[in-house]
Amino acid sequence: MMKLNGTWSLTLEQELTGHEKMTVPASVPGNLELALQEAGLAPAPFFDLGGQAFRKYEFFCWRFQREFEYHGNAKAVQLTFQRIDPYSEIYLNGVLLGKADNGLIEHRFRCEKQLRHGSNELVVLMKSAVNQIRKRTLEPSNYSAYPFNYESLWVRKPAHVWGWDITPRLALGGIWGDVVLEELPEHRFGETYVQTIQATSEQAELSIHYNFVTSLPDYDGLQLEISGECNDSRFQETAPVWLHAGFVRVKVPAPRLWNPRNYGEPNLYSIRLVLLHEGSVLAEKTLRAGIRTLALRHSDMPGSTRENAFAFLVNGQEIRIQGTNHVPLDALHSRDAERLPTFLDMLEDLNCNMVRIWGGGTYESDAFYDFCDENGILVWQDFMMGCAIYPIDDEFCEIIRQEAESVVRRLRQHPSLALWAGDNECDIFALASGLKLSPENIRATREILPEVLRRLDPARPWLPSSPYFSPQVQKLDPDGSQEFCVEKHLWGARNYYRTAYYARPDASFVSEIGYHGCPSVSSLRKFLPEDKLWPWHDNASWCYHASNPYLGSNDMLNYRIKLMADQIQEVFGTVPENIEDFALLSQICQAEAKKFFIETSRMNRPQQSGILWWNLLDCWPQFSDAVVDYYFNKKLAYHYIKRVQQPTCLMVSEPCGWDRKVMLDNASAFAAKGHWRVQTCCGKTLTEGTFQAEPNSLIEVATLQISLAEHRLLLLDWQEDQGTHGVNHYWAGSPPFSAKQYCEEYLPILAGLDNSFKATEIAR
Repeated sequence: MMKLNGTWSLTLEQELTGHEKMTVPASVPGNLELALQEAGLAPAPFFDLGGQAFRKYEFFCWRFQREFEYHGNAKAVQLTFQRIDPYSEIYLNGVLLGKADNGLIEHRFRCEKQLRHGSNELVVLMKSAVNQIRKRTLEPSNYSAYPFNYESLWVRKPAHVWGWDITPRLALGGIWGDVVLEELPEHRFGETYVQTIQATSEQAELSIHYNFVTSLPDYDGLQLEISGECNDSRFQETAPVWLHAGFVRVKVPAPRLWNPRNYGEPNLYSIRLVLLHEGSVLAEKTLRAGIRTLALRHSDMPGSTRENAFAFLVNGQEIRIQGTNHVPLDALHSRDAERLPTFLDMLEDLNCNMVRIWGGGTYESDAFYDFCDENGILVWQDFMMGCAIYPIDDEFCEIIRQEAESVVRRLRQHPSLALWAGDNECDIFALASGLKLSPENIRATREILPEVLRRLDPARPWLPSSPYFSPQVQKLDPDGSQEFCVEKHLWGARNYYRTAYYARPDASFVSEIGYHGCPSVSSLRKFLPEDKLWPWHDNASWCYHASNPYLGSNDMLNYRIKLMADQIQEVFGTVPENIEDFALLSQICQAEAKKFFIETSRMNRPQQSGILWWNLLDCWPQFSDAVVDYYFNKKLAYHYIKRVQQPTCLMVSEPCGWDRKVMLDNASAFAAKGHWRVQTCCGKTLTEGTFQAEPNSLIEVATLQISLAEHRLLLLDWQEDQGTHGVNHYWAGSPPFSAKQYCEEYLPILAGLDNSFKATEIAR
């Protein structure tokens, strides 16, 4: 295998006029925005208003060129572009190999006939996506939530690149994945897929699907040998071969099952397939697989009782979900790989057992899903459509079909993959856009994707949209309010986080919920000029980094800046007059809010089975709901979330009559017992006791009577007999609270509960 990464020659010009033609070096993988910056043709895209300078280049075309040496003699050679922008033509030694029209999937081209022994020239001609869709007609039935990203309706690249409420408009793209030249063996395995048919702790049955390529004139003497191993569990099977494709049923005694975090070990089998010809090895392939059953219990409508209507079950066990939404790692995707390890470490550190890959971004790398397999983190996978009403013509549907086939074949082997979701909020926009369109007419999610999944991954749970409006729900809720949905995106007004909307959510599963938090001052200084750091109001740079590409011409997303000030005002009754206090109080509001959302979800079982909060990491420097900013500076919310996402958690409920309940939740497959305690912030014990919690249970251990008018900080801790120690807190009272008391008195105490952060470093 030869990687053709590195420095390429890049020629650019205004596509329709031929003006401004020039040649510069460009890195592959790389984004065109970064190549232009490095060549001195544009400013840094993330600093201040720099991203606006790239708009004119959307109308340029691009010619990538490089030379390489090849000295092999293989009969079959394949050139792969892991990620390349659409409307690209690939030429090898002047011969067209093919075209790439979808930036979300790999593109492979056979090239042994065009490849020369010695020097070779590889050229990519990339057309302007904006110019390519000039002849498209926007039908009355098409819609996008943002008037600045209608291109996403037709152009298959990450939708956020055209601008979103969490990303800038940086739409140039480029060759942003590896370019690989690979010699293909004469005898080789193609697609393989290990599917769990049934599994218990006593025995599992697997169906192992295989395909292979061979130059043998016939299949006489061929045999397939399959073996698998996971610690002390092993299996082996030998089968005759009648065709180039087939499947073998294998029984595994006493299998080691794959389990999500908090519910057992994420055991993975190493499975080896060997193709033999008269006893000699022709081809072999090794893959990893997890043996487990997975199901989604899903009702179209909420029931009349507190029984949950949306829950994931793995190996027959209902899983209490606590996790996050995942947006792109970087708004410029060529930098995704370098940011991935830190993101994954934080995902594990927060004890997330599910991550939702949001439909406005991109399908993640193999390394992402491998990590989730290894660490028991379930993956909710959106197909890449969001907040829009997409075309329903045959051409678009065929593109979606090809994309889905590519993605499903690549990802279906991962045991962590828990759900395919058709899109993000497209059902909502079909109903709420004012067009009064039925989601049942969305061909991509009602026809194309279900058909692909029936063929290629029939056992995996499927949800047409998130949130999903079934025909029954559509009749009751024709305006898309989510009132009758069982799985919801709970955004609301984002006012005081303890209002009824957040305190008593009528949802079986919350798949989006967030709250803004200002980045740390040190981070703000990295993307804002000194004279734009303050004040927050009437500040174009702040608005641009609230992801408003319009600035003065349209205040569509500017409200997100005032939102932070309003949230501070709501909690503390005042808005700071300096950036340091503003950032700190904003982070306190966010931290208390997200902790409250998670605790509320945990204390609302069995009706609510899980929560996926928005979101872990920013993909560019901005004011957002993320708990870690673009520069990996953790906001206060990160530390509070880590405390309340432990398998066992002690919490205090909101008042019910005169009392507040002290609740202990055990979100795991294992019984928990130990000692718990509630103290004042001065260290006086109010109540304490022992607990014994069955697996997956919520128990009440005490009650407290605290006046709504009384402002108090309660410290909670618990010690399990097996050694695990946990801490939490409860902030009692009603707004306005004292900002001075929280910052100067409470925050150092809260930091000292487990010394997981330093109070003096928060928001600095």
